[in-house]
Amino acid sequence: MPLTALIFMSFLFRETPPQAFDETLQNQHETHLPELDASKCKKEEYRHILGKSRHNFELPSSSQSGPFRILGPASMMTKDFRPSRTNIIYDENDIIIQIDCF
Repeated sequence: MPLTALIFMSFLFRETPPQAFDETLQNQHETHLPELDASKCKKEEYRHILGKSRHNFELPSSSQSGPFRILGPASMMTKDFRPSRTNIIYDENDIIIQIDCF
């Protein structure tokens, strides 16, 4: 076997020191969860648009109002739970039927 192949194989099968392994596992399992502060949900600020057409109002930018999304009957959405996110839901007639935080 050529020397370069032996050197390469030694890197593949070398043992990882236990401390380095633990640090690697910690870094792999660190998660960055979304902010779960329901007080940042702005559903009360949008109650005035319930029952109205979704085309008859303008939403402020998300930098002003916090996270929000607008969902219709055929809308796809993620299933992540973010109580700080305002969700505006409209029906097949484009009428806003629900405003909630999730």
